[in-house]
Amino acid sequence: SARASKKIKEINSDSFIVWGGHHPSLAAEQCLSEDYIDAVVMGEGEDTAVQLAHALKYGSDLGGILGAAYKKNNEIKINPPRPRIKDLDRLEADWSLVKPEDYIIKNRNQRIIGFYSSRGCPYNCGFCSSSKFFERTWRPHSADYVVEKLKNLKDRHGITGVIFADDNFFIDQKRAFEIIEKLRGIGIRTQTLDIRINHLNDDILQKLQNLEASGIFFGWESGNNRLLELMDKGITVEDVLEKVALIAKYPRVSIWASGILGLPTETKEETMNTIKVGLEISRLHPYSIVSFQVYLPFPGTRFFDLAVREGFKPPKTTEEWGEIDAYGQSRMASWLP
Repeated sequence: SARASKKIKEINSDSFIVWGGHHPSLAAEQCLSEDYIDAVVMGEGEDTAVQLAHALKYGSDLGGILGAAYKKNNEIKINPPRPRIKDLDRLEADWSLVKPEDYIIKNRNQRIIGFYSSRGCPYNCGFCSSSKFFERTWRPHSADYVVEKLKNLKDRHGITGVIFADDNFFIDQKRAFEIIEKLRGIGIRTQTLDIRINHLNDDILQKLQNLEASGIFFGWESGNNRLLELMDKGITVEDVLEKVALIAKYPRVSIWASGILGLPTETKEETMNTIKVGLEISRLHPYSIVSFQVYLPFPGTRFFDLAVREGFKPPKTTEEWGEIDAYGQSRMASWLP
């Protein structure tokens, strides 16, 4: 994004560049210190972006736009935050503005698309930017909205499967199953959904298998109870292995289990413990993907502050932030001995 924004500014210095999303929302001042960023939409952007566009079109002052940050006479201005959207169902995605084929995953005879059916998560994992961005709130689209939108995508673009990208799809269990069941009734299978592993039980797993919901994603994070307690995850290593063994009783439900390496204060022995637990998850469940990524220090999170205390030196420029990659090496684990 930084490289693209800089290039646009080089081509047309009068262009007005607006950034939004988790990082700009949590590091607005640093983003606005860059010559190639003119404004930041903080938090949910649907209403803020529209008001910002109208103000730019008609030459209005940006000072009254809640959720906007911008520069005026080379001074950074941060407006008050915008209240969270109460009725998510009023939002409409205009698919005519993009090429839907670019977003469709083709797997054998399946045509699968990612979809957010809710926003946020009420939990407080210390490494996660979502809890800061959404302030530990969870707001869902209605089940009818989700089914209607996905049915439209099926009718117009042949969608046969969906990956629910929510932070936690199963906050409201009744709603979750209503969506999965109604989608199955119109020929759309739920391929993957996110759930906290401690929420799983035989009843849920049997229903998922019966409804042909073929995969679940969960973050088990670490193979060390000390670190799980430090991040306020609310589970233990023993819980993880017990639940994975339970899931394995339902062979048509595969899992994607995500772990994190290099958490602040993590020792070499604890890193190896996490790898060993990942291998044990793979052994317990024959249809599993076990992934590892290096911990990322997201601004505004509790673990970011902990990483800084442990020696992490935050990037001084937005471009340097772009070098930090959960699967790369640059700057990684500089907070560890």
